[in-house]
Amino acid sequence: MSGKMVYFMGYDKDALIKYRKERSAESIQEAKLAIENEMLFNAENRIYYSIYYIVSALGIKNNFSTSKHSQLLGLFNINFFKTKIVSIELGKNILQRF
Repeated sequence: MSGKMVYFMGYDKDALIKYRKERSAESIQEAKLAIENEMLFNAENRIYYSIYYIVSALGIKNNFSTSKHSQLLGLFNINFFKTKIVSIELGKNILQRF
């Protein structure tokens, strides 16, 4: 990296990607706690958002952002799943849960 800050929608792109990845990891930890406490609806919600945050980080890395979950899923499907950048197994898992 050249050390030059790259901006995306007015934000430091690398910092935004890092934040989304951290939120994804935090959501997984929250899901684990919810499962331990038999709060399965909450766990399902946290798993969904973990996937959303990590796919969102991929979108930002590729200069795409939207507030619509369905558009983000479409971006993932077209740019990562259909092009086989991600494995078929991983892609299907994400598409089924998102």
